[in-house]
Amino acid sequence: MKDVKALYKRLKEHQVFEAKYPEYAMDDNKLHVLYVAPWLNGSGYYRMILPALTLNTSKTHVAIITDIQKWDFTRQFDEANHDINALLIDWADYVVLPAMLTDATYIIRNMSMFKRDLKFVMDMDISYHAMPQYHPDYRKITDKQREQLLLNLAGMDVVTAASEALKVQYQHLVKSLESESIPRFEYVPNFFSSYTYQEIPLHQKPTSNITRIGLVGNGSMHADFVLILGVLKNIQKIYGGKVELIFFGWNGKDPMGNYLLEELTCTIEKSVCFTDYFTRLHELALDIALLPLRDTSYNSTKSPVKYQEMAAAQVPVIASNVAPFKDIIKDGDNGFLADTGKEWHEKIVSLIEDPKLREQVVENADRYIWDFHAPSGEFKTAIKRVFI
Repeated sequence: MKDVKALYKRLKEHQVFEAKYPEYAMDDNKLHVLYVAPWLNGSGYYRMILPALTLNTSKTHVAIITDIQKWDFTRQFDEANHDINALLIDWADYVVLPAMLTDATYIIRNMSMFKRDLKFVMDMDISYHAMPQYHPDYRKITDKQREQLLLNLAGMDVVTAASEALKVQYQHLVKSLESESIPRFEYVPNFFSSYTYQEIPLHQKPTSNITRIGLVGNGSMHADFVLILGVLKNIQKIYGGKVELIFFGWNGKDPMGNYLLEELTCTIEKSVCFTDYFTRLHELALDIALLPLRDTSYNSTKSPVKYQEMAAAQVPVIASNVAPFKDIIKDGDNGFLADTGKEWHEKIVSLIEDPKLREQVVENADRYIWDFHAPSGEFKTAIKRVFI
């Protein structure tokens, strides 16, 4: 994350335009993509910061990020102050915005005053319309805001989505508005790059005979984690102190404040700043990662980014046999899929008992990630479809 940290520092500290935006050049015969104010979190990184950095290594495109907002889970993009220099608007061919729940008309109108032929892109990372009631953000978003989001999407030239299912869902919802104009919808997958793991050794030597089993997520995933708490309780009965359970990013509580891990002996690792996330994940030296996921319309539109992160971090995965995981995991090859509690139990045991199996799964998963989710693969093709 060295380059990401340097970019964040440059955008925060420099006030002189030329120092803040060294990529700025009007006559370079490239397509210019302006990314507006991503958050410094997973969504901002995968959907805007990393694509911008990658575009700047190409011969055909160049990208500028207006500024990077420090992540604040209590605020939406709409609530931040975005002061965009008119020179950047004149420079841009495309303007990329994150999902907005308030009226985006003012942004389009004001920018178009400086440059009439600007094209606008809005990126969708999650489904606001399929969010379940148990999700912590469900009550924060009103029906009026969801409706405004659809109107905003209808006013774009292009809508990009982090999964094919998410793209199809919002394509259908926007068409139902019967708007005069329908944007072009494109699936742009999350991808992995060497930027992510700068200065982090990918291979961690075992430090003990204890098998470290990790679940990585946040409070929005409590209902998913609950699916296998009974399985984990049985695993601890069998292996005792030979297994350590680690919850990284979740404090063990549901949205009502109830602690759900009382019957488990586990380690709770607090969430960290996103620029430190991959370093901390490496330091945890997990032997196995578990990715339980409820089979819901909301989850089915997610990207498989958690599997990709674990694979790139050299951690073998067992995941629920639902979308998005079942679309990329070949059971027994680059990971494992589980439907029932019995399957979860058997596959956890097999990975605990067989370190060589863990190594083989990691090798296959690593090959898959860098073959199919590197910048030169599906992402590069998708970007050419969006910015043409």
